Order: sequence, then structure tokens, then C-alpha cells
Amino acid sequence: MRNPDALERELSSLRAVRVNYPKILITLDDERPASYEGIEQVYALKWLVG
Repeated sequence: MRNPDALERELSSLRAVRVNYPKILITLDDERPASYEGIEQVYALKWLVG
């Protein structure tokens, strides 16, 4: 996500979830995969295709 404010907004809601399931932030940004404190950022098309 290119907008740091939007990225922080999305990550803060995922950080608030206190379960041990994998957390994935699915975006329309076709960038290389990234990880933020265990939250994986994935391109939506790649996630859909598998």
C-alpha cells in the first residue's frame, strides 16, 4: 500500500485480533510480498489464483 496512513489503518485492525490464525492483508498493489509483524501483504490476483 502506497499510502502510509491507509496501511497503518488496515494493519491496526488486524493487530487488534488476538488469535493465532494467519493474518493476510489483501491489496490491489502489485508489489512484491511484504510482512508486517507477521501480517502478510499479498496481491489480490495472486491470492485468488493461488
